[in-house]
Amino acid sequence: MSKIVFLIFILSAIMTLQFFKGRKINLLLMKNYLGEIEAPLKIRDKEYTWIGGYVGFKAGYKIQNPLFSFFEVSLILAPRQSLIYLPLSLLLFRGDRAFFLLTPRGKRISRELHLIRDEAFLFKPKIRRKKELFEKRASICGVNFRILYEDEKAVEDILKLFKRYKGNIKIIKHLALVPSTNRVYLHLKPMVGELKRFLTFLIEKMELY
Repeated sequence: MSKIVFLIFILSAIMTLQFFKGRKINLLLMKNYLGEIEAPLKIRDKEYTWIGGYVGFKAGYKIQNPLFSFFEVSLILAPRQSLIYLPLSLLLFRGDRAFFLLTPRGKRISRELHLIRDEAFLFKPKIRRKKELFEKRASICGVNFRILYEDEKAVEDILKLFKRYKGNIKIIKHLALVPSTNRVYLHLKPMVGELKRFLTFLIEKMELY
């Protein structure tokens, strides 16, 4: 057997092992993340959409909550089953991603605000009204954020809120209050054991402006 054939054989074996190992890890993570997402919600109705085999899922929930009526999530996992795409995905997206859309219950969001954690993105998120917003920087529990905003009072309130959070604030990648869509947009770095704590805090303590 030539060295090249032997090398191809070894590489194929490693990729096969990584496929089964990565698939198992992603399925376990999906189960854990789903449990943590649903734990703080009082669900009235729900709908799931599977995204590919081991990539993630979308879910929408009608919930019983004084502040929010609808709660949507898209969970996208790093391709741990693919030894080829995993390094590229980790470089571009920095691990698993969870996107949330929260619809207020009978209330309009009046002031736009974006809270973006430093070093959370390789490419900064596009903000449609960026030129119309003020910008400042702030630290929450030693973690630095860039804030785009319309109203200083809203910034003070959101900083005061998250300084009360006792968990890992690095779970936040981007939080946005968007009046044009009347939605709270949330991009998190999901962490097992942290996701439930953060979502519980958010839906119980957050105020809208």
